[in-house]
Amino acid sequence: MTVTQVRVKEVIRAKVAHLDQSSQHLDWSLLLVVLAAALLASSAMAAETAAIRFEQLSLREGLSQVTILSIHEDSRGHLWFGTEDGLNRYDGETFRVYRHDPSDPSSLPADYVRAIAEDNTGKLWLGTEGGGVARWDPVSDRFVRYREDRDSAAPRLASDYVRTLLADRQGTIWVGLRDAGLDRLDPISGETSHFRHDPADEHSLAADQITALAEGRDGSLWVGTSAGLDRFDPESGRFFHYRHNPADLASLGDDRIRALFEDATGRLWVGTQSRGLDRLDPATQRFTHYRHQAEVPSSLGDDHVRAILEDARGRLWVGTLGGLDLLDRGTGSFTHLSEALTAADLGDTGVLSLHHDREGILWVRTRHEGLARWDERSPSFPHHRVATSEASGDQGGDIVTSFAEDDEGHIFIGTFGAGLTRVDRVARKVVRFRSDPDNPSSLSDDRVMALLTDRRGRLWIGTKEGGLNRLDAAKGIFSTYRHDPNDPASLGADGIMSLFEDSAGVLWVGTFGGGLSRFDDLTNGFSTFTTDPANPDDPSALGSDRVTCVTQADSDHLWVGTDGGGLALFDPETGRARSFRHQPEDSSTLPADTVLSLYRDSSGTLWIGTRGGGLAKMEAGPGAASAPRFKTYSESEGLPNAVVYAIRPDNAGGLWLSTNNGLSRFDPEHETFTNFDIRHGLQANEFNFGASYRSAGGELFFGGINGYNAFYPERMLAVQARSASRSSMRLASVIDGRTLRSRPPQPAARP
Repeated sequence: MTVTQVRVKEVIRAKVAHLDQSSQHLDWSLLLVVLAAALLASSAMAAETAAIRFEQLSLREGLSQVTILSIHEDSRGHLWFGTEDGLNRYDGETFRVYRHDPSDPSSLPADYVRAIAEDNTGKLWLGTEGGGVARWDPVSDRFVRYREDRDSAAPRLASDYVRTLLADRQGTIWVGLRDAGLDRLDPISGETSHFRHDPADEHSLAADQITALAEGRDGSLWVGTSAGLDRFDPESGRFFHYRHNPADLASLGDDRIRALFEDATGRLWVGTQSRGLDRLDPATQRFTHYRHQAEVPSSLGDDHVRAILEDARGRLWVGTLGGLDLLDRGTGSFTHLSEALTAADLGDTGVLSLHHDREGILWVRTRHEGLARWDERSPSFPHHRVATSEASGDQGGDIVTSFAEDDEGHIFIGTFGAGLTRVDRVARKVVRFRSDPDNPSSLSDDRVMALLTDRRGRLWIGTKEGGLNRLDAAKGIFSTYRHDPNDPASLGADGIMSLFEDSAGVLWVGTFGGGLSRFDDLTNGFSTFTTDPANPDDPSALGSDRVTCVTQADSDHLWVGTDGGGLALFDPETGRARSFRHQPEDSSTLPADTVLSLYRDSSGTLWIGTRGGGLAKMEAGPGAASAPRFKTYSESEGLPNAVVYAIRPDNAGGLWLSTNNGLSRFDPEHETFTNFDIRHGLQANEFNFGASYRSAGGELFFGGINGYNAFYPERMLAVQARSASRSSMRLASVIDGRTLRSRPPQPAARP
């Protein structure tokens, strides 16, 4: 164990000492980046990476083949990808593919492109499997070949099987070969010099199998081989060796080198075949080792290191066969980002290459499904999971249905099948409440449908079939209210759809099939308002007994939304209602009779989310005594979907809407929608009815079929504005006809 690893382990122990040791009380639903931050005080780094969302590029986008062997960005701004089936040039929107043509000597010499480099004159060099080296001429768009030629007297390549290339600062091309050593190619004369392993010469190349190349600050050449690390001194022509010595803990960790990178401080990072990541200190010539340790969550994710990259912000990324890691060089701890790769449907999280382009986009190639990119400047919503693990057996654990918040800032999350979860985001602890048939004081049903914390601090829980629950937080026990057909003062039905506390502090319960129930704190009973079975068309009754949502109208009335019965203005004093229904022949009426959400803004305007009819705004009628009119916004106006599950406001006057096709922010002043989908980090495009909340601090929560998103709208809008600004600047200065590599979400305006 290294000194760094010992320090990391001590930090973990110190942090964990303040947490409950039981795994059921740790918030495993948070991303690994957040867990690592909590244990290692790396919260700043975690905040930067917690919302990573990769986008996959594959054959659909025009890539010639998904097995990417090399990535390079040229001085013109194009990205080049070498594959097993041709060379790809990407301009931000389309791929141009170059392939070998046996009848054309100026075509690519082989389709298997392992390495790409650019010299100091802007010429592109390609290393191939079986076709030697090729130089691409940007003027003629053709290739000049450099091959092995055993019959030629002129110096040529030692082999046509190239593993890696390097163009040094002097313009020399270094060619690492599969099993024929190292070649030095003069790009002007075309002459080559060969360096091979010679057992009789201790200063010859360590082995003829070359795997990696890197140029040092002092002009020396670092060479990774199958038998150790070499440093080549160009002036003396000698190789100096670094090898693994079991008796020396500060020696090279593994002689099989797979990746090399010199960072901005001059330290050399070495990725090994199976013994982790090494760092060489140029002053001491000693190695520090970073290895995977199963008992240390913040250690290197996997010991098979294949790629190392320092980005423009000085962050060190490490690609392993186990995934993608980000190193905090201050603590020696790693943030693991494999979940982000898994979410991109890459099939395999083994990372073989990394590239950070000039626009700030991180490119990652994996073993099987090709290419992924992440633009950290584009809006990306933090995504949280609720289920403890895939193996936990929680059915519906990530199907989020509802939210609430207590006086201490704890967030309660209702799920459809995994009960109730309380999250303490400061201590990063969770407590789970489940239904236990043998415990009458437990949650009555694990299918939670609605949550509400009243002004007295009591948490109310509405369930699918278990009635209404109230949590005694101090004791951790539940009181249950059920429907009793023989008791008119009981709950209207055991299926709960919505909960609301009015301006007088009265709790209202919207039920499924039992109408609207009002809770009386003095009697501990209910008064229930339903449709009249004897007179189903009674205009003064609720339009349906399935009550989906309730909000305040004025001090004396409530707005009540129903499933199939439209919208009602309800008078609690008289129990009478005035209904508003959809009239197909009149476009100014309610657009649909199933109302899923209601929001009354600071000006008193009522906004209605419907199933199938989109978003509606209630407006005054043409005359004082006339019926109100409804202005509808649906897909033709820019809304991504006509099912609006929830409406939540931000501090800038915008309305955030959850739908069956992502999230949308509506600007009421300009009547425009800005739409977000799964590419922006949403838990899924499909959200759930009732699953939304605005916290006391203005944070918005939206739940769906794969967890939930929690975010501060102002921050998301600021990121979006910066992204849009950069996009406009890039469009105004297009280089070589290059277009945007990624687009920010665009507002959809009313026609």
